[in-house]
Amino acid sequence: MRLFSALKKLVSPLLKRVLEKAIGKLPVSLQPAARSLALRLGFAVPTPAPAAAAAVAAAQASEPSATGDDPALPSDGATSPVQEPVGAGVTEMQLMFDQQIAEALLAQNEVELELEVARQMSSMSTPASPVFSDLDDARERFISELENLKEGEDPAPYVENFLPAVLPALRLGLRLIGRPRVINFLAKLVARPITKLIGPEHAPVLSKAIVNAGFKLLNLELSADETSGLAASSVAATVEETINRVASLPDYVLDNQELLEGFALEAFERAAASNLPSLFSDATYRARPNLLEAGVNAGWVMLPLRGRKRYKRCTRTFNVKITPYMAEEIESFEGAPLSDYLHDQLGLPEGDEVEAELHLYETLPGTTIADIARSESESLGLGSSDEATTDQLHPLTREAAGVLLGKPSLGRMLPWGSDSRNVASGQRLFYAAIPRTRPRTVTVVSGGRPRPLRRSHINLTLNTARDEIRVSIYMSEVRTQKFAVHLRRQAHAGSVGVDFNKFVARRLKPIFEGRRPRGLRVVKAGVAPGPLQGAALHRLPGIVSQVFFAKLQGWLVYGFSEFVKTQAQQFLSAADQPADGVTLVMTLERPLGLKEIGQALVEQGASVTKIVNIFKQGSQPNVRTEVFAGHKCD
Repeated sequence: MRLFSALKKLVSPLLKRVLEKAIGKLPVSLQPAARSLALRLGFAVPTPAPAAAAAVAAAQASEPSATGDDPALPSDGATSPVQEPVGAGVTEMQLMFDQQIAEALLAQNEVELELEVARQMSSMSTPASPVFSDLDDARERFISELENLKEGEDPAPYVENFLPAVLPALRLGLRLIGRPRVINFLAKLVARPITKLIGPEHAPVLSKAIVNAGFKLLNLELSADETSGLAASSVAATVEETINRVASLPDYVLDNQELLEGFALEAFERAAASNLPSLFSDATYRARPNLLEAGVNAGWVMLPLRGRKRYKRCTRTFNVKITPYMAEEIESFEGAPLSDYLHDQLGLPEGDEVEAELHLYETLPGTTIADIARSESESLGLGSSDEATTDQLHPLTREAAGVLLGKPSLGRMLPWGSDSRNVASGQRLFYAAIPRTRPRTVTVVSGGRPRPLRRSHINLTLNTARDEIRVSIYMSEVRTQKFAVHLRRQAHAGSVGVDFNKFVARRLKPIFEGRRPRGLRVVKAGVAPGPLQGAALHRLPGIVSQVFFAKLQGWLVYGFSEFVKTQAQQFLSAADQPADGVTLVMTLERPLGLKEIGQALVEQGASVTKIVNIFKQGSQPNVRTEVFAGHKCD
């Protein structure tokens, strides 16, 4: 009980810091309500500066109506939303809190525990040095030490000094803090092989190999110092990734010396294969293919070359042909098909094959997609500060790497809940540079700032309190005009229903599988608001989720077919507006089985047979459909 009491003391100031950081990034029209809520929760947050208060008042005075479209984005000179999204910094605070809990758990007795909590609370009251900033400093220092390594000098002390800075930035790295034996062993093990890569004799060879592996294709002008520094930077990246891999090993490996030696050596070899170009003979790679990632002679260079390292870029680019079938199979963030990006945002015709040059990237701890987008001014279409640039980067999963490149091992698994504003360290991304294409934009308000067209998506609300399901279906401008053409030609209702069925199924599936957590809200179903809510349907028994998915899809398709029979003109009127796309809000009233689904979400052992039978016998609920011009999703 004493431990839980101590942890409660740490939660309150952390929550206060989150509120202070997040409220200022909300739309100005929502900030007064957020401040009032914070006060009701017992947290005093800073009042806005006079200029900010004036902006809040102005926003409230010009609040758009329920049927209007999005307000204009900030004019030139204002801070772009891509520069620091609402979630920016929260990951750092979460990691900081994890570290504080770990240190509290390591306290030897109650007195030490109380002292540790008091120290942490005191440190929270003063501005803290971000954990990623500490890592940036340590990484720069480590690279400099490797560059200045003397012939025959042992790098082990430098590696040992670097390890403590890496661990707090890793979600699993805290597990090693209480294992100094592992840290000491790891420093010595890593030091041995890197002595053959770094130092006055070996570093020039490695730097030349990186340049020959395609680095010149990055279109970067290199000074002599920068060329010589490539080796140290790549070795540092290898060491950092090795630590990351070891930190994720299970406890039974970390606590067994023999197993640790074998797994740690494998971790180093895999990290070296990921970061370093071909250094050995062809015969060596034939005998040990695992030493060269996916058989590709390429390196992953940390950029920028000087100063804070924000991300890695592969030294190789790949020319590919993307067919319509490939574009449908490859998924971007939140389960959206790559075809949505190509058609909805680039405006490419459906059915066309496109030639693209793929640029590959990898995130470092603390990296955001916006960091990469702003820095990549040399890449076609990237480098500006508008939101379009973040939409142009897609996750290079094993599936995407397999379809696009035929090399699945170049990809990385996309963790659950990842989106374009929240990417994990080590996540790989790709940008498809397509000649003569740019993201299409729309100006919502006369004289306002153009913004990129949106992609189609669906938001789902299960409201067991009101016994209704609310589905907000946003159709992109491209998709809207396609449906409008069918309706103007008075196409057969069945054909329109088939197209709508495919559209809905593809965008509901990621919600049911938990890959688009932001697309689901559960109201008063015993599921607490927050990130776990998005996985609610994924936690249902498999057969229940499948039957519910099929039933909901059928209800929506039937409701849409009835809507276009009698209210097609409403859709056409909305499609004719200058807004970006249309939103269909479909409310399913008193659908049979919803209450049982809500119960199953919060109770273990819910009757699967009962729920399935209800869905099988359930009739079509009343579906009320509203249509709005522009983006009006919940």
